[in-house]
Amino acid sequence: MRLTINHNGFHGFTRRSIVVSGKPGDRVQLSPSQVKRLARVACGMNDCCCGESLLDACIWEHLDFEDPVYLDIPATGTEIKVRGHYPQR
Repeated sequence: MRLTINHNGFHGFTRRSIVVSGKPGDRVQLSPSQVKRLARVACGMNDCCCGESLLDACIWEHLDFEDPVYLDIPATGTEIKVRGHYPQR
């Protein structure tokens, strides 16, 4: 299943898609490469202090990259909409 994650944050709108194995409503474990990819999205600027990360916005809990990271697939649809610390209008 392909999930599209839409992020509205400090740097504007960002959209990324990932492929997960699961059905609507399931909780799936993200691969290490998916975790790294989503962690870099939303800001990605070395000298920025906004602190936004698409991964943080989706997971809503403290992340330790040594532990497995899980994402909940929406019960309906294939899109996840999240807001950053400083959403754009």
